[in-house]
Amino acid sequence: MVLEAAIVGQADVIVSGGDDLLSLDPFEGIPIRSPAAFLRMLKRHHPTQG
Repeated sequence: MVLEAAIVGQADVIVSGGDDLLSLDPFEGIPIRSPAAFLRMLKRHHPTQG
């Protein structure tokens, strides 16, 4: 159900701590990242100002 929602919703990324989903990375062109990896990605693309 998560994968179908990601496809229908045109998700940019799926965030999951489950090995069952992480093992499918990427799924239909959508990257699947652990929460820690997603936070690292956000920090790279949106560094804090100041």
